[in-house]
Amino acid sequence: MNANRTSYDVIIIGGGMAGISCALELHDSKVDYLVIDDRKNIGGQLADVQCTIRNFAGFVQNGAELRAEVEGLCQRLHIEVLSETNIDRVDLTLKKVFSGSNIFTAKALFLATGYRVRRLVLPESMEFESSYIYDCESNEQLLVGKCVAVVGGGDNALMDALWLAERCPQVLIVNRTNRFKARPDVIRDVQANPRITVLQNSEIMSVSGSGKSIQSIAVKNNQTGACSKQECEFLVVKIGYAPNTELYASQLDLDNGHIKVDARGATDVAGVFAGGDIVAPPYPRLARAAGQGVIAAGAIRDFLSVNS
Repeated sequence: MNANRTSYDVIIIGGGMAGISCALELHDSKVDYLVIDDRKNIGGQLADVQCTIRNFAGFVQNGAELRAEVEGLCQRLHIEVLSETNIDRVDLTLKKVFSGSNIFTAKALFLATGYRVRRLVLPESMEFESSYIYDCESNEQLLVGKCVAVVGGGDNALMDALWLAERCPQVLIVNRTNRFKARPDVIRDVQANPRITVLQNSEIMSVSGSGKSIQSIAVKNNQTGACSKQECEFLVVKIGYAPNTELYASQLDLDNGHIKVDARGATDVAGVFAGGDIVAPPYPRLARAAGQGVIAAGAIRDFLSVNS
């Protein structure tokens, strides 16, 4: 790519599945574009997905493998990507992207900055952070045979609890509400598993241990106020995701931090489209992100044909 060039028909912010899928579709349609990403390699969160991918028809074992395949495809097609580039500010109305001393301009924008995993923050517990696990499968050897507590009540939390129950003598689920957000079949499996204990309407108030290792957690029932001490050696944290929308949150219509779009990915700002994990309602799936990127590319193509 031309290092001195700063003006494009389309600028895609984010090089994850949504952003790259949009770029591939625009590239195929010979639409002028640029992908800007803050990471060294494309793929967004894919490099962090160590577990087996079971719900994407791409026949890959994990995120790193899929990321490598996507990167190889982009290299062969010469997809225009500006990597390791931090964006300081975005003006959605003027379609300007500010990065250091550079100002990139476009006729349309596609926002695909994804999400980040929510971290568990407990008072005076930073010393035990090495005992907080955010991905089970990559830490299997660490968790086998241990007493583990899972924090959360969604699909990922309950599926991890079932996975752990095959390897651990005791698994505790701490859920802050009185109902799960997981699939009905997963809930049934959890409720039928003798190794899994569920504490509903409950929150972890503190952790205690020796050195950097957890030995127990203090759990409070947020309905009755009753507190209990539970044995625990590791905390598996599955408390959801936070959308990376801070750059443009004040400029768009949002729903709980996620960007509202129509069926083709258009936001309430003309010429600005969005897709992937930052879009409302949140449903972090690779297939959804890829599909939204392609659909938005078609909508962007139509927008440019009318507004160029």
